[in-house]
Amino acid sequence: MSKDPDITRIQISVAIEECIEKYISEGRARLKPFVARHFSVQETILIQKKTFLIDLISNPINSLWSFLYLAIKKIIEILEKIGWTSLSSLFLRLPNGIKTGYQKKIEQMVAIEFLGWNPESKKEDHGLLAMMAQNPILSQVMDSKNNHLFSMTDDFRDVLDRYSAGRALISDLSGSLLTLFVGWIYFGDKSLGLMALGHRIAARLAQDKAADKFFLGKNLGSSFYKVFPPDPTSYQIVLATLFVGLMLTVFSLVTTALSDPCLKKLGIQEKKLEAFFDDLEMTLSLQFKRKLKEIFK
Repeated sequence: MSKDPDITRIQISVAIEECIEKYISEGRARLKPFVARHFSVQETILIQKKTFLIDLISNPINSLWSFLYLAIKKIIEILEKIGWTSLSSLFLRLPNGIKTGYQKKIEQMVAIEFLGWNPESKKEDHGLLAMMAQNPILSQVMDSKNNHLFSMTDDFRDVLDRYSAGRALISDLSGSLLTLFVGWIYFGDKSLGLMALGHRIAARLAQDKAADKFFLGKNLGSSFYKVFPPDPTSYQIVLATLFVGLMLTVFSLVTTALSDPCLKKLGIQEKKLEAFFDDLEMTLSLQFKRKLKEIFK
């Protein structure tokens, strides 16, 4: 490093900004070809085949959580308008849901293609780091004492999480809406969730089974058990809930398989990635400025 800390700080700051601009610019240049290659129906189905078992668990949970998450968000927005902002920071820590296998695969594609980084790797190894190592100014200060300055893995993860959260909202809400729709059509109740719907279906099955065995016949049995409904067994409730969960998963997979190609044709996939780069550029610049301040206090 230079003996003059002010000059060194300016040189490093300028060099970092130049690297970030070049890094983002090269990534944006790959945006259109990336969208053109990916997000087709065939590719979406191919990825989903590999992640089906994981998504079989995560999709129903996300469908349950999405409505609750949006309700909490709406409540906090109302509280912010009346001046109570203490819960806003806590809400930011609240997860949008469980990442599905499909979401993780898309994240990995985006990270490798645009960041030169594998999110499953624990090493600090990415395209921006390689670019900085080739910079004549930064190559002189990238030593063990300043490693924390060039560590951006957490920031990459945060930007990827925000990008993935926006993509996941469509499939999660579609599963929740299907639950409400089935509850409305089948039971005339718009407020049923996954567990409540499973319980209602189990109760209906228990009623039909009891009516079949009624000593005066099925028709009279149906009338009798409408007045005195039998309690469904735990086995029936679990089985019915699993069936609803499986139905939600299949619907979410179909929705994703159709929505990604549709969003691609509408140009929304490209806009989402443009927003991803805006977020990435702002995050990297802000974090490096903060780290420089810590070093040159």
